[in-house]
Amino acid sequence: MPQLPVPSVFAAIQLHARMSPHEPAVVTNTEILTYRRFCKAIDRVSRLLQEQNLPADSRVAVVVGTPYAAWLVNIALSRLALLACECTASGLKVLKPTVVVTDAPLAHAGAKVITMTKEWLDPEAAPIAPAQEALLDPSKPARIVMSSGTTGLPKLAMFTAGEFDERLRTMALAYGLTTTSRTLCLMGMPSIGGIVWPLATWMAGGVVLLTTVGPNKPLIKLLRDKPTHLFVSTAQLEQLVQSLPADFTPQRDLVTYVAGSVLPRALNQAARARLGQSLMMVYGSTEIGTATLAPAAHVDFRPGLTGYVCPPAEIEIVDEAGRTLPLGETGIVRTRNVGQVHRYLDDDKTTAETFRDTWFYPGDLGAIGPDGELFVKGRALEVMNFGGVKVTPNAIDEVAAKVPGVVEAAAFVVADKAAKQWPHIAVVAGADFDEARLIKRIGASFPSLPPLKVVRVDKLPRNDMGKILRLELADKHKAA
Repeated sequence: MPQLPVPSVFAAIQLHARMSPHEPAVVTNTEILTYRRFCKAIDRVSRLLQEQNLPADSRVAVVVGTPYAAWLVNIALSRLALLACECTASGLKVLKPTVVVTDAPLAHAGAKVITMTKEWLDPEAAPIAPAQEALLDPSKPARIVMSSGTTGLPKLAMFTAGEFDERLRTMALAYGLTTTSRTLCLMGMPSIGGIVWPLATWMAGGVVLLTTVGPNKPLIKLLRDKPTHLFVSTAQLEQLVQSLPADFTPQRDLVTYVAGSVLPRALNQAARARLGQSLMMVYGSTEIGTATLAPAAHVDFRPGLTGYVCPPAEIEIVDEAGRTLPLGETGIVRTRNVGQVHRYLDDDKTTAETFRDTWFYPGDLGAIGPDGELFVKGRALEVMNFGGVKVTPNAIDEVAAKVPGVVEAAAFVVADKAAKQWPHIAVVAGADFDEARLIKRIGASFPSLPPLKVVRVDKLPRNDMGKILRLELADKHKAA
């Protein structure tokens, strides 16, 4: 059966503008915009982009500094059925766009540069020809999102119009987004979370808080806009918790979703005590969306829990031959979902390795529990091999986290001059930390492990999403 055409996100925003024109759609640092104003602003930017007569096969990079203006451009490009990607100036080399839309002086070889002016945002500017209305071909490339994961190598995840429409609809359902939702997403727009959570909120008729941190608006003040849904990375959650004043009252009407990396035990407890008990852990990826969800409090009685499978997502644990493993057995994680992507742009090799037989292989190792819950054990490429003794860093991390005096810990491997590998663990130590006790506890859990070296650090190195940079630790603490 052929796929039916799909509407653009603008169609949903336009519907809300007609039904509830005076309801707020956007809150910025300086103003509140109703759905009617928001719709008119998108329409104006759509018309101006249409006048550029861009080829249908254009690859458009959006490098716009102001979040509100960037959203107008992204939604307008979707409406015009043009393949778009929100990125930074440094990402242009990887993206290889044919068109760049920007609000600052910028040049990129081989690309047409369109510079936004104040006129683009002026509702009283001279009228221009109406933008063409059309449903989108579901098989046509529609959105590129840069995905790097833990490798640091950018990949261009490519959504068709149909896949992106399905992703947004499943997100709205999974996160309970409605007309009463007020979404604050601290993840940047180049990330998948920074794109889909706001768009899904607008599709549901809710409010997106585009307030940003600055000299006059520290992180804590963003909560004064009364978000109901807060989306953050692990690193951002840590910054937010640390910024809370001593007299801050935990929020009852706020649900905080944390994604991007393992949530450290100490941060889990501190966030629930200081920010609010409604803290949810998200496991997923750019490629397949949300795979699992779980209240962070469940880790208290299910140590190592990643989350519960979130329908319509599916998760299997398989061996290297693709055979399904029994419950509780550790193996390779593979997932699939409605609204997943199926390829990387300009990278057939990685596409073939990562997407197989409708499944996406994120590179994680894990196990499924008796109630269908997922326990991610670590990254397949991070497995440490000490003369045949194989162990994941996460497994050592979990044992260390239970030792009194350990605030945070991260295992890593260092090779000596003879290329022999030795286990190390970086520890953020509390007041009652005892190194001998830590070594004894890890030795009891992993009796075949070679002698462990403990390295004390003030803070574990992490990327923007909060993932531990184990290679950075290994490079810094190379064996003499």
